[in-house]
Amino acid sequence: MPKHGNGRGADASWEGLDPDQLRLLYLPVGVLDLSVAAQNRVARRPGVGLVGELVQATERDLLKIRALGPVCLQEIKDALESKGLHLGMSLPGFEPCRLPEHLVTKAEDLAPVVFRPLSRVEERLDTIGRRMGFRYVGEFMQRSLLDLKKTRRFGPSHVDDTETILRKHGVQLGVLRYLPGLNIKEMVKNDAALQERILCAERLHWIGGVSWEEAWRRGGEEGRPEVFDGAFYQPVEMLEIPQRVARRLGRRLHLVGNLVQRSERKLSAFPGLDGEVMRQLRKAIADRGLWLGMEVSDFDPYRPYLSVRRFYAEQYCEAAGWTWRQAWEYFPEEDQLRTSDPSLLLPVETSEMPKYLCRRLRKAGFDLIGELALVKDEEVEKLAGGTQDGVEELRRALLFSLARFGYRPEDFHPDDLPPFPGGES
Repeated sequence: MPKHGNGRGADASWEGLDPDQLRLLYLPVGVLDLSVAAQNRVARRPGVGLVGELVQATERDLLKIRALGPVCLQEIKDALESKGLHLGMSLPGFEPCRLPEHLVTKAEDLAPVVFRPLSRVEERLDTIGRRMGFRYVGEFMQRSLLDLKKTRRFGPSHVDDTETILRKHGVQLGVLRYLPGLNIKEMVKNDAALQERILCAERLHWIGGVSWEEAWRRGGEEGRPEVFDGAFYQPVEMLEIPQRVARRLGRRLHLVGNLVQRSERKLSAFPGLDGEVMRQLRKAIADRGLWLGMEVSDFDPYRPYLSVRRFYAEQYCEAAGWTWRQAWEYFPEEDQLRTSDPSLLLPVETSEMPKYLCRRLRKAGFDLIGELALVKDEEVEKLAGGTQDGVEELRRALLFSLARFGYRPEDFHPDDLPPFPGGES
């Protein structure tokens, strides 16, 4: 333990320090704005791991450390002075391993800051955080500056940018360092109410344009926002943006659910997606109650039921001029279908058969893939037009419908499909 200095009189006692300074005493020296060289030299002296231990050392104590000269000493003094501290302080009763209970800052007390998603701060911080597996600001608050500098593949530019961005938003590195058992991701994962509040605050912050603090406050009052799940499955080409840009985005991202998981910065790399077009895209996304950079956990575009529902919703929109929500909600929910596999409700045109065979099947009254099972062996040649190639194509389609989906004829119910808008099919 370093020797106690004589201090500067009565003001050298820790009784005159404010709560923030008192908490700082129990944090590692790494939270100070010191160079790596200065921190490494201080670390050579036993018993100087916390700021509270450092301030009790005198200048003479520090100058005894090997390779710690006047330049490093002045750097340490300046760093302490910026926090309202100095060397040679007298801290009677200081216990390095035990932070007084009245000084403990719970993560819940700093909830608006701790649980703020990095994507809602700045794009650069979100990118840096992903390198470390971080999603929330509080995870940075558990790391000191020295911790970041020691992180593998975390260069000086990452450290400088992180510190600059956090400082700009009033966040201090290392303030939760003395709560080592805190797992912020697990807290969010295991608390449904907290998840809802974060989701609501994200929505208000992005769509409403309010500050994060105001969004967090209102999120607690308004509860979980209503998010129309069907909006995630709408084709990107149907967004209210220039069609040339929509087609380009659609070829790459296909569905709105894929689009909203991208940040604005990443999307701006697409040709033509900047300025006025980006503003239109933001509005189109906001009108659907969504925002760019959001986390979408239950999005599964490859599930057969959702693929079928999306197909028919597109057809309804085109035929009846409905909105996507009207078309999506017109199709029955999955638990209302009696057909064993919803894919059997798709038209024969969606199969891998040539178009001429599809037209011939339509004329014969076979509209859906599931109805192909009703074709008898003796009818195959007639439907195929008597050609060997046609017979093989049709048999292949029958095999596709029967084997690929594990289909049983008694489980097919074409009346699961609602009447087509306008009476057409």
